[in-house]
Amino acid sequence: MTFTNTKPAWIITGPGNCGATLMVRWLIERGTEDRLKDMVLAQVPYFRQIVTYRSDGFPTKLRHRLRGSDDVRFLQDFLQNIAPGEKASLLDLNDWPLWESPELIELTKGVENLVSCQIITPGPIGALVMERLRDAGFKPAKTVLVLNDTVGQWCGVPPRGLDTFEDIIRSPAFLRAVDDGAVVVTMPRMDAATSDAMDSDARVVRMRQALAGGIDDHLVAHLKEWLRAMDRAFKPVQNWLP
Repeated sequence: MTFTNTKPAWIITGPGNCGATLMVRWLIERGTEDRLKDMVLAQVPYFRQIVTYRSDGFPTKLRHRLRGSDDVRFLQDFLQNIAPGEKASLLDLNDWPLWESPELIELTKGVENLVSCQIITPGPIGALVMERLRDAGFKPAKTVLVLNDTVGQWCGVPPRGLDTFEDIIRSPAFLRAVDDGAVVVTMPRMDAATSDAMDSDARVVRMRQALAGGIDDHLVAHLKEWLRAMDRAFKPVQNWLP
């Protein structure tokens, strides 16, 4: 069964704490204000809800679309009824085990304009989600492999650049994905102080708010540079972006 959608449908996956939330925020808040009204986001396992947005980046509607009481039913509903719609869609799975649901893997094969964004982090489990998805038969036509070592920097580990991923980028699973047409992107590092200012226990500041003075002036410059760096990094897949 094919679900026709004219706009991109992104599925974001990766190990725990891989930077998926930051990736989703960038995908939602980049570009013009009018474009935000054409976005829809679903998140599993944290919320199991459908979110649409106002032009200022804040949620305007929360719709719990549940035919059952579990994540699989929710995702079936999303893939069959939301992703094929008129809005660009984002499905934030993080480390949710999509590979354990053959019926969902089969459904993804019918979603046109599907883009798999697989975030890879340093270390032994950095590419584990990518490998399990591939072994389960998840092979979308468009795949972006995002190398993100920002997590190590936030934990106090000095960043070492691409060589942090030396073992991963030489692994058979990674090389097979690239041979199949996956595009490799290195995610720029966001300054830790800027990240903390935008997302703390006390408040969450949208990127557009931050640029308008929602964070300290000296941090705005860091955010602007990070946004420019993200645009440069994802230029090879610019036509795939929602």
